[in-house]
Amino acid sequence: WDEVWRPRWSPSGAAAIFLQDALKNLHGDLKRSYSSGVVARRVRDGPPAVKGCGPAQIHAHAERLAQALTTLCFETGSDTVFASKEYHPDEVARDKVVDQALKVCGIKLHLVPGHLLNEPHTIPLYAGGEKSDLYWGTVLPFWRALKNNQHQRPTP
Repeated sequence: WDEVWRPRWSPSGAAAIFLQDALKNLHGDLKRSYSSGVVARRVRDGPPAVKGCGPAQIHAHAERLAQALTTLCFETGSDTVFASKEYHPDEVARDKVVDQALKVCGIKLHLVPGHLLNEPHTIPLYAGGEKSDLYWGTVLPFWRALKNNQHQRPTP
């Protein structure tokens, strides 16, 4: 969790303890299976939140993030960074800058879907109906599209 980028999402209390235990277990599993472990770093100097930040602040934060990731990759001998895919336009812009900066150093950024039940582009909201038939203030169009669309269940 990046406390600078999303201060309102920082874990505390039971969530922080759960996250700490989960990371310890992951570290142990990685050590046993791959002789490698979890390495965590925090990038503190960035915009206070995504909302209201301009492109210059987002770009500057992305550059600092890319530098921290590059340093970490060189220290650990990694050539790939795995991260959860984000969908907010500012986060997409940040990830593009980070990806470009990492590529210059020969490091791949692999974004994986992880926090959504379905990728937004895989749900055809307009199938079988006009755009005017949808009520965007409710979850009904999304629910109908999910129900009518034959797609694979996410794998754990």
